[in-house]
Amino acid sequence: MITQFDQLVEHVRKAGGKKIAVAMADEEDALHAVVHAREQGLAEPLLVGEQAAIARTAEESGISLEGIAIEPAEGEAGAVRRAVELVREGRADVLMK
Repeated sequence: MITQFDQLVEHVRKAGGKKIAVAMADEEDALHAVVHAREQGLAEPLLVGEQAAIARTAEESGISLEGIAIEPAEGEAGAVRRAVELVREGRADVLMK
């Protein structure tokens, strides 16, 4: 039985991280969260939104997006719609935001 947070993290690592479709991924907090989860082996982000805005936010925040896929979409509604489609298509397991 899992009784501590560290045990939960280890359980998730062993089970294999989930692919997370991050709608409107041009927000600093969201990028930090999913990049950290990736570094910990907990998740694989799939960033959805305007590529230039995502890249700009990452650069300004000192976040490396190396090896992280970006799925282009225009505007908030377009990003949300595309992120939901990615989950429905099975290309992502979880929707964020």
